[in-house]
Amino acid sequence: MTDDDQDPSRLRLKLRQTEEDRSRHLERLLSERGPLIRGSYVEQPGRCGNPSCKCARGEFHSAAALYARAEGRATCIYVPVADRQRVKMLNQRDREFRKARAALAKLGRKTVELAMQLQEALTESYPRSESPKRPGVGRSRKEPSS
Repeated sequence: MTDDDQDPSRLRLKLRQTEEDRSRHLERLLSERGPLIRGSYVEQPGRCGNPSCKCARGEFHSAAALYARAEGRATCIYVPVADRQRVKMLNQRDREFRKARAALAKLGRKTVELAMQLQEALTESYPRSESPKRPGVGRSRKEPSS
């Protein structure tokens, strides 16, 4: 680390900025009222298999699915047209919530690291190694001979 990295003023500034960032992500989490839908929402073109359908000529049908885990197993759930907009929106909000939660955890670790660096920068050892030694202090005694 450079001397700038150990400057207490710079460390305080970094610590304050990190906490402001954490506060923004915390507000994002606290403002969410739910519901959220976990998983991956995917819209895919599809074919029905009818040879006289428009999809046989390349104009695919719209299909949507939600890939998620249920009881530890991966599942794929068809999303009907009537539910797509709502599922897509709630799934997007879930992704944003997860990102904010991950950022909050990362910033928490950064806060602790910066606090430790600040403590290290402010700490001095005692006695100072550059201070002059007083005569007779800290010398070892001679062992008496028998």
